[in-house]
Formats: sequence, structure tokens, C-alpha cells
Amino acid sequence: MSAIIFGAAHIDRIGFASVAANATSAPGRVRRSFGGVGYNVATGLAALGESGELVSAVGSDPDGRDLLRDLGSRSVGTALVSVVPDRATASYHAIINADGTLLGAVADMEIYETLTEAHVTPLAARIAGAGIVFVDANLPPETLRRIADMDRVGLLIANTVSVAKASRLDAIIDRIDVLFTNRDEASALAAGGETEPGDAAGCAATLCERGAGAAIVSHGAAPIALAQRGEEVLTVPVPPARPVDETGAGDALIAGTLFGLLNGRDLANAIHVGVAAARSCIESTGSGLPPDRIGAITRALKG
Repeated sequence: MSAIIFGAAHIDRIGFASVAANATSAPGRVRRSFGGVGYNVATGLAALGESGELVSAVGSDPDGRDLLRDLGSRSVGTALVSVVPDRATASYHAIINADGTLLGAVADMEIYETLTEAHVTPLAARIAGAGIVFVDANLPPETLRRIADMDRVGLLIANTVSVAKASRLDAIIDRIDVLFTNRDEASALAAGGETEPGDAAGCAATLCERGAGAAIVSHGAAPIALAQRGEEVLTVPVPPARPVDETGAGDALIAGTLFGLLNGRDLANAIHVGVAAARSCIESTGSGLPPDRIGAITRALKG
């Protein structure tokens, strides 16, 4: 089975405060790296030994060229990544507080609006034959609908990305086989606000009632809720971790879970691979899976 991944690939500029930075400036350091949900899922799968094609867009600028070189070095196919003239490559700017938590972030993602219906329609054959079709909500709503309407043999898996963009999945929720989200994003997407914010299990169940085949709702270090249509909600424990950088942890959860699914595990088992991947990500700097932890993640597949 193969995967085709539609989503964000951009530059991360992350500031790490050495003391508490609430409502003030603080000494620290700034790191430039590569990220985005699509990027993190595609490179995570590649690191775990699974091939996938990334569909995204970058600018015709130095950031875009650096990003394409990096993707190639990580064995991610870039033939379907568009280079858009006179556009800036998307970027994500965040501040990590001294305790390792995210203080706040700004995302400049305008270039993804170029990923239109016309852009994805020629990819119908690839979508039809993929074992997994993954989309993130950085794509325009009409593009998400076009992908969801296409014939396919594999699973359609989606991620809400943010509270602001979660509603982009509303129109296709009944065609999503597995929906990854967090507590706040799930609350924003849940029907009519009926689900209490913070109730991950309730959010997951509501999203399945609205049509999703399965919903995975995370909330930091709290247990993950896994709901599957017609079944009781499962609670998946999250082992204790020593957080260094939370950036990309949710994407690592997705990559690890997709790795399990591509290797024949059902969702209730595959998610444990995702939990191992997320923990590895949290305990290291950067949004990717650290090479020295790949063995621990793949061992979770056999557990």
C-alpha cells in the first residue's frame, strides 16, 4: 500500500525562551527548520520506511528551494510539489516557553490557496490507487471537497490543523474514514457546539455521529480518545514524557498511526505506534522523528 499526502510544507521559525516569556520579551535562541502537517507526515512515513508522494506548493524563493532539497534528501517524492512564481513559501513562526509549551504562533499560509480543484483533478488516478489519501485543512475547502468526491480504494484520512481551519472539513466529514484532531479543534467542528470543550471522548463520539468513520482526539499529555462509528469510545493512555519541544507532536501521532495502518494493523492497534512516535517527537528538538528513536517506534508495531 502507498500513501498520497496533500498538505502544508513550509518553513518553521521557532524561538525558544530560556526564561518565562509570558507577555514580555525573553532571552533565548531561534531555530529555522522545515515543517507543516503534510511535510511532517510525509517525512515521518519516509523515516519509518514507507514511501509517499507529497502534494503541496512552495514559492520560487530560497526558502522554497531549500525545502525541496530537504524533502529529496529525506526520500520524499517532490514531483507533485508545485513551485509558484512570485509567491513566498509558507512559514510558521512560534515561541516555545521555558517549560517546553507553545506560547503562541503565527502562520503565513496564503500560498496553499493555489492548490485549487484544477490542481488536484489530474491526480485522480493516483488518488484512486493509493492505500491512504491524507489531507490537511490547509487546503481550500473546494479542493478538499474535490478530493473527497474522487473514487478511491484506500482510506481518506484528514487533520483539522487549527481551530480556525477545522470548519473546512465540515462539508466532507461523512466521507472521512479517520479524522485526527485535538480537543479544541474537535470542539470547533462538533455539531452545534453540543460537546463540552475539553471532553475529548464526547467530541470524538460526536464527530462519528456526524459521519466520520473514526475520530482520534488528543489533548496534550491527557489520554487520547478513539471513537469508531458504531463502537464504544476507547481511551488510549499516553505514557509520561519529558517535553523538550511540542512542535509537530500531533503530526508524529498521525505519521506513526498511518505507518501502522499501512502495515496491516487495525486502527485500535495502529494508534499505539502513533503514540510512540509522538512521544519521540516531544522528547527531541524539531518537528520530525529523531533517527535514534525510529527503532523504538517500529517496535511498537510489533507490540
